[in-house]
Amino acid sequence: MKKFSERMGYVKVSTIIQKESMTEELRNSLWNVLYNFLWSKYNLKDSYLGRKNDFEKISNYLQQYHFKKPIDDLSEYYDMQHAYLKKSFLSSEWNEVYDFLEACYKIYPIVISDDSELFKSAINGVLKQELSAYRLIDGIFTLIIDKQEIEALEEALSDNQFKGVTVHLNTALIMLSDRKKPDYRNSIKESISAVESICKVIAEKKDASLGDALKALEKQEKINPRLKKGFEQLYAYTNNKDDGIRHALSDKSNVDADDAKYFLLSCTSFINYLKTKI
Repeated sequence: MKKFSERMGYVKVSTIIQKESMTEELRNSLWNVLYNFLWSKYNLKDSYLGRKNDFEKISNYLQQYHFKKPIDDLSEYYDMQHAYLKKSFLSSEWNEVYDFLEACYKIYPIVISDDSELFKSAINGVLKQELSAYRLIDGIFTLIIDKQEIEALEEALSDNQFKGVTVHLNTALIMLSDRKKPDYRNSIKESISAVESICKVIAEKKDASLGDALKALEKQEKINPRLKKGFEQLYAYTNNKDDGIRHALSDKSNVDADDAKYFLLSCTSFINYLKTKI
């Protein structure tokens, strides 16, 4: 018989939040950023032996400092150099892709006069959209989601003791991770609903609102007053009608993947904490 998580169609968090892996979609999207900001600047198809331009600086730099191979091994035809770089990028290990991008970011301001901030923003936009665990900060890819957060979410999703909580968290993750039509607003609602569900169980107040359940937990001395107040403020943010999260969607709603991810991970941590109070 299949496990509960398999029967309910739950997804593995580590395949959604990309920390030690990289989907084909993420890799291709990052290559497209390089194409738009670097390779498209040069007419590579018409290149011929002996022509000199800034593309040669890019190739030589990557060959010397990224691949650490002899520069004179490169083809003298720029279209062949481009094909070599593309093949290397698309076939390399996930971590080597980030190495490649860091090298490109370093050479970018030297060969391109455009603002490198736009280049960085484009890279980070892809990383955010595809739920990468990294962001390009000061020219270095930095981990913004650690292993413990991912493991905490996987633990919560595999817990079949509180089915309602698990269903809400899984729905939040699915809405967040939908590559074609992500629903960040409703993902946040599901994350909050998961907290509401566990609070009702622990407080033994099945018909209570989240606010009332939190008050009951404080009265039962199962939650620190300051911690309770902090989560009440987080809940109040989702109830702000101008943000369109738990109310009708307004024109001012601007929640994105980072907002939804923050709520999912924060609510998961709070849920795992509350389980210790049973």
